[in-house]
Amino acid sequence: MQAATDPILIIRYLPSAGDAVTEFLHLHVDGTSTLFSKHEHGGLKQLGPPDMPTIMRTAAAAGINRCIVDLSAVSWMNSTGVGMLVGWFQAARAAGSTLVFAAVNSAVTDLFKVTKLDTVFTVFPTVAAAAAHLCGTGDKDR
Repeated sequence: MQAATDPILIIRYLPSAGDAVTEFLHLHVDGTSTLFSKHEHGGLKQLGPPDMPTIMRTAAAAGINRCIVDLSAVSWMNSTGVGMLVGWFQAARAAGSTLVFAAVNSAVTDLFKVTKLDTVFTVFPTVAAAAAHLCGTGDKDR
């Protein structure tokens, strides 16, 4: 387990009409965050940045080995979205990082259950709960 003072990367996927933005935020110990990287993309086939492995390697090189994917702005997901999340999860593992998910609504939670990804992904009700868990200060139950 890493120290509570080690940084955490938060990935926030922000869908909108026609375009989407993926923000990568560096969460500081004092609870503030700064922008690590930002990718703008449009269309259903470009749901995530194409260079996720590079982002994860860069974060790991900067000492950021814990990652939270904030899905609070995602109201639904199809197979393309599931594939994107699996790719992000694999990129994190390849970089030696821990990746968890937070603020997943009931429709996406049901999709995780149907696809059995609930047995692979670690999901928390809020970003704060995920951060507390990754820092070793939160409840071990998810």
